[in-house]
Amino acid sequence: MKLNFCPPCGVDITSVVDRKVRAMDCLRSQYYPGHVARNCIEDINGRMGLHWCLPYAEAFHALYPSAYPHLPANEHLLKLASMPTKDHYPNLRIMVNDVPFKR
Repeated sequence: MKLNFCPPCGVDITSVVDRKVRAMDCLRSQYYPGHVARNCIEDINGRMGLHWCLPYAEAFHALYPSAYPHLPANEHLLKLASMPTKDHYPNLRIMVNDVPFKR
């Protein structure tokens, strides 16, 4: 079985990552208290974000293959292509450990 290291679709969740941390705090049945939720998001969503030069991203695979009459343009990648590489990374990591934990 071949594993795809970088899924083909990523959604930028940087603007709502604090809400995701708080939502994971509420998952009592999954036991994601405080630092565990934050570490999961830092590790998983932070790593996925690196693939798309984003602080945090959710990765997805399409259920069904897509067909297009032409290759779709990816607005995010077009924006990155027009920027110098040194400007891609300054704000890449935004730590979520400062989101307060409430039971």
